[in-house]
Amino acid sequence: MLLKPPACLDFLREQALCFQYRCTPSLTIRVTVSRDFRCFPCDSQSTELREASCLAPRFRKSLVLFNLCRAIHHGKRVVIVEGFFDCFKVYQAGIPCVVALMGCSLSCRQTDLLEQHFEETVLLLDGDKAGRAASTTIAAQLVPKLSTKLVQVPEGSQPDQLSEDQIRCLCIPSYF
Repeated sequence: MLLKPPACLDFLREQALCFQYRCTPSLTIRVTVSRDFRCFPCDSQSTELREASCLAPRFRKSLVLFNLCRAIHHGKRVVIVEGFFDCFKVYQAGIPCVVALMGCSLSCRQTDLLEQHFEETVLLLDGDKAGRAASTTIAAQLVPKLSTKLVQVPEGSQPDQLSEDQIRCLCIPSYF
């Protein structure tokens, strides 16, 4: 889709990023990240701007936690995952207090955000080599600051590949 020049100019003034993910032919998810790093669904006007993310200032994912703006309203225990789709899947499993790192490392700023808003964390990173190594490293970073539980996803799996029941069993101790 080509952008009309006024939309490009408005986009640059707002400095917001609008991402579009086509999960299936019938499911498309649109998320806007504003310049103050709040995430919210794209409205009809910003949907036009989804292709302009290449025009925006560099997106610094180490400064934000995906879905934090929603998760803070659902309790003091948060599930931490690596990616967007992991976050969507955990949310669909009935656990709305979930954030994504958008990678397999935890920055100081992300640690501060977790510490400001939550008392307990559950690490649910990927079951690949990088995810397992990151789980150990991130747990070591969080333990001095927050109560932290490390959950092991089956080897070679990712949270978005698990069933909703499997996710609930891993994340909610009393779910059996």
